[in-house]
Amino acid sequence: MKKKALLIPFFLTVINAYSQSGSKIKFGIKIGVAFAKSKLEYPDNSLYKFQTKSGLIAGGYADFGINKNVTFQSALLYVRKGVIEGTQSYQYNYRSGKLYNYLEIPVNILYSSPAKKGNYFIGGGLSPAIKLNNYLYGDELKSFDLGVNLLAGYKFPIGFSINLGYTHGLLNVSGFKDYISKIQNKYFSIIAGYEF
Repeated sequence: MKKKALLIPFFLTVINAYSQSGSKIKFGIKIGVAFAKSKLEYPDNSLYKFQTKSGLIAGGYADFGINKNVTFQSALLYVRKGVIEGTQSYQYNYRSGKLYNYLEIPVNILYSSPAKKGNYFIGGGLSPAIKLNNYLYGDELKSFDLGVNLLAGYKFPIGFSINLGYTHGLLNVSGFKDYISKIQNKYFSIIAGYEF
Protein backbone atom coordinates (compact mmCIF):
# COMPACT_ATOMS: atom_id res chain seq x y z
CA MET A 1 0.00 0.00 0.00
CA LYS A 2 2.88 2.37 0.83
CA LYS A 3 4.43 1.74 -2.60
CA LYS A 4 1.17 2.63 -4.33
CA ALA A 5 0.82 5.76 -2.20
CA LEU A 6 4.22 7.00 -3.41
CA LEU A 7 2.74 7.36 -6.92
CA ILE A 8 0.15 9.91 -5.81
CA PRO A 9 2.51 12.96 -5.68
CA PHE A 10 3.80 12.08 -9.15
CA PHE A 11 0.30 11.96 -10.65
CA LEU A 12 -0.73 15.20 -8.93
CA THR A 13 2.34 17.05 -10.24
CA VAL A 14 1.68 15.97 -13.83
CA ILE A 15 -2.05 16.72 -13.67
CA ASN A 16 -1.35 20.20 -12.25
CA ALA A 17 1.16 20.93 -15.03
CA TYR A 18 -1.32 19.79 -17.66
CA SER A 19 -4.22 21.80 -16.26
CA GLN A 20 -2.14 24.96 -16.53
CA SER A 21 -1.11 24.27 -20.11
CA GLY A 22 -4.59 24.36 -21.66
CA SER A 23 -3.61 21.68 -24.17
CA LYS A 24 -5.91 19.14 -25.77
CA ILE A 25 -5.91 15.43 -25.04
CA LYS A 26 -5.06 13.02 -27.87
CA PHE A 27 -5.93 9.33 -27.74
CA GLY A 28 -4.41 6.34 -29.48
CA ILE A 29 -3.93 2.59 -29.53
CA LYS A 30 -0.79 0.46 -29.28
CA ILE A 31 0.07 -3.10 -30.25
CA GLY A 32 3.35 -4.94 -30.39
CA VAL A 33 5.62 -7.61 -28.99
CA ALA A 34 7.23 -7.80 -25.55
CA PHE A 35 10.46 -9.80 -25.24
CA ALA A 36 10.48 -10.73 -21.56
CA LYS A 37 13.13 -12.41 -19.43
CA SER A 38 12.35 -12.42 -15.72
CA LYS A 39 15.12 -12.81 -13.18
CA LEU A 40 14.47 -15.84 -10.96
CA GLU A 41 16.59 -16.80 -7.95
CA TYR A 42 16.20 -19.96 -5.86
CA PRO A 43 17.11 -20.52 -2.17
CA ASP A 44 19.42 -23.44 -3.02
CA ASN A 45 21.29 -21.40 -5.69
CA SER A 46 20.30 -23.90 -8.38
CA LEU A 47 21.34 -22.92 -11.90
CA TYR A 48 18.83 -22.93 -14.73
CA LYS A 49 18.93 -21.83 -18.32
CA PHE A 50 16.39 -19.09 -19.01
CA GLN A 51 15.44 -17.91 -22.47
CA THR A 52 13.63 -14.82 -23.67
CA LYS A 53 9.86 -15.20 -23.94
CA SER A 54 7.91 -13.22 -26.53
CA GLY A 55 4.33 -12.17 -25.88
CA LEU A 56 1.61 -9.72 -26.80
CA ILE A 57 1.53 -6.13 -25.59
CA ALA A 58 -1.55 -4.07 -26.51
CA GLY A 59 -3.83 -1.32 -25.25
CA GLY A 60 -4.68 2.35 -25.43
CA TYR A 61 -3.01 5.60 -24.43
CA ALA A 62 -3.65 9.30 -23.93
CA ASP A 63 -1.25 12.18 -24.68
CA PHE A 64 -1.44 15.37 -22.60
CA GLY A 65 0.57 18.18 -24.18
CA ILE A 66 2.46 20.12 -21.51
CA ASN A 67 4.19 22.44 -23.98
CA LYS A 68 5.39 22.45 -27.59
CA ASN A 69 8.00 19.74 -27.05
CA VAL A 70 6.99 17.96 -23.83
CA THR A 71 4.12 15.50 -23.49
CA PHE A 72 2.78 13.47 -20.60
CA GLN A 73 1.60 10.08 -21.81
CA SER A 74 -0.40 7.56 -19.81
CA ALA A 75 -1.43 4.16 -21.10
CA LEU A 76 -3.40 1.07 -20.16
CA LEU A 77 -1.63 -2.01 -21.55
CA TYR A 78 -2.03 -5.76 -21.43
CA VAL A 79 1.46 -7.31 -21.20
CA ARG A 80 2.59 -10.94 -21.13
CA LYS A 81 5.80 -11.46 -19.17
CA GLY A 82 7.86 -14.39 -17.89
CA VAL A 83 10.66 -16.64 -19.10
CA ILE A 84 11.25 -19.88 -20.92
CA GLU A 85 13.24 -22.41 -18.92
CA GLY A 86 14.96 -25.44 -20.44
CA THR A 87 17.83 -26.97 -22.37
CA GLN A 88 18.29 -28.13 -25.95
CA SER A 89 16.82 -31.53 -25.09
CA TYR A 90 14.05 -30.38 -22.75
CA GLN A 91 12.05 -27.23 -22.41
CA TYR A 92 9.49 -26.17 -19.85
CA ASN A 93 7.64 -23.12 -21.13
CA TYR A 94 6.21 -20.68 -18.57
CA ARG A 95 3.89 -19.38 -21.32
CA SER A 96 1.66 -22.43 -20.97
CA GLY A 97 -1.89 -21.22 -20.32
CA LYS A 98 -2.20 -17.65 -19.11
CA LEU A 99 0.96 -16.99 -17.11
CA TYR A 100 2.59 -13.72 -16.09
CA ASN A 101 -0.30 -11.67 -17.44
CA TYR A 102 -0.24 -8.04 -16.28
CA LEU A 103 -2.26 -4.88 -16.71
CA GLU A 104 0.31 -2.09 -16.87
CA ILE A 105 -0.36 1.63 -16.40
CA PRO A 106 2.83 3.34 -17.62
CA VAL A 107 3.15 7.08 -17.04
CA ASN A 108 5.86 8.74 -19.12
CA ILE A 109 7.21 12.18 -19.84
CA LEU A 110 8.18 12.43 -23.51
CA TYR A 111 10.35 14.99 -25.28
CA SER A 112 9.79 15.35 -29.03
CA SER A 113 11.99 16.91 -31.69
CA PRO A 114 10.65 17.79 -35.16
CA ALA A 115 11.95 15.98 -38.23
CA LYS A 116 11.28 16.54 -41.95
CA LYS A 117 8.15 14.40 -41.82
CA GLY A 118 7.03 13.84 -38.25
CA ASN A 119 8.70 13.88 -34.83
CA TYR A 120 11.30 11.91 -32.95
CA PHE A 121 10.49 11.31 -29.29
CA ILE A 122 12.29 9.96 -26.25
CA GLY A 123 11.33 9.68 -22.62
CA GLY A 124 10.58 7.55 -19.63
CA GLY A 125 8.77 7.24 -16.34
CA LEU A 126 7.16 4.72 -14.03
CA SER A 127 5.22 1.60 -14.96
CA PRO A 128 2.90 0.28 -12.21
CA ALA A 129 1.41 -3.13 -13.03
CA ILE A 130 -1.35 -5.32 -11.63
CA LYS A 131 -1.20 -9.09 -12.03
CA LEU A 132 -4.22 -10.45 -13.87
CA ASN A 133 -3.59 -14.18 -13.40
CA ASN A 134 -0.98 -16.94 -13.57
CA TYR A 135 -0.83 -20.67 -13.13
CA LEU A 136 2.87 -21.37 -12.60
CA TYR A 137 2.88 -22.49 -8.98
CA GLY A 138 -0.40 -21.06 -7.75
CA ASP A 139 -0.10 -17.64 -6.13
CA GLU A 140 3.68 -17.32 -6.30
CA LEU A 141 3.46 -13.83 -7.83
CA LYS A 142 2.44 -10.78 -5.82
CA SER A 143 -0.46 -8.77 -7.21
CA PHE A 144 1.47 -5.49 -7.68
CA ASP A 145 4.66 -4.70 -9.57
CA LEU A 146 6.46 -1.45 -10.31
CA GLY A 147 9.04 -0.78 -13.00
CA VAL A 148 10.97 2.04 -14.59
CA ASN A 149 10.13 2.61 -18.24
CA LEU A 150 12.28 3.97 -21.11
CA LEU A 151 11.16 4.49 -24.70
CA ALA A 152 12.14 6.17 -27.95
CA GLY A 153 10.51 6.31 -31.35
CA TYR A 154 9.18 8.22 -34.31
CA LYS A 155 5.68 9.58 -35.01
CA PHE A 156 4.50 10.31 -38.56
CA PRO A 157 2.15 13.22 -39.41
CA ILE A 158 -0.71 10.79 -40.15
CA GLY A 159 -0.69 9.68 -36.50
CA PHE A 160 1.14 6.38 -36.95
CA SER A 161 4.12 5.79 -34.64
CA ILE A 162 6.65 3.12 -33.83
CA ASN A 163 8.78 2.89 -30.71
CA LEU A 164 11.28 0.74 -28.87
CA GLY A 165 10.93 0.39 -25.11
CA TYR A 166 12.46 -1.21 -22.06
CA THR A 167 10.77 -1.80 -18.71
CA HIS A 168 12.81 -2.95 -15.73
CA GLY A 169 11.00 -4.22 -12.65
CA LEU A 170 12.07 -2.61 -9.37
CA LEU A 171 10.30 -5.03 -7.02
CA ASN A 172 10.71 -8.62 -5.97
CA VAL A 173 7.29 -10.02 -6.87
CA SER A 174 7.84 -13.51 -5.46
CA GLY A 175 5.01 -14.46 -3.14
CA PHE A 176 6.45 -17.86 -2.27
CA LYS A 177 10.05 -17.14 -1.22
CA ASP A 178 10.62 -20.59 0.27
CA TYR A 179 10.51 -21.92 -3.28
CA ILE A 180 11.56 -18.94 -5.42
CA SER A 181 13.46 -16.34 -3.43
CA LYS A 182 13.26 -13.64 -6.11
CA ILE A 183 11.23 -12.91 -9.24
CA GLN A 184 12.00 -9.66 -11.03
CA ASN A 185 10.26 -8.82 -14.31
CA LYS A 186 11.87 -7.03 -17.24
CA TYR A 187 11.22 -6.80 -20.97
CA PHE A 188 12.09 -5.05 -24.24
CA SER A 189 9.26 -4.08 -26.57
CA ILE A 190 8.61 -3.12 -30.17
CA ILE A 191 5.30 -1.28 -30.45
CA ALA A 192 3.29 0.31 -33.25
CA GLY A 193 0.78 3.01 -32.36
CA TYR A 194 -1.92 5.06 -33.98
CA GLU A 195 -3.17 8.40 -32.68
CA PHE A 196 -6.71 9.54 -33.46
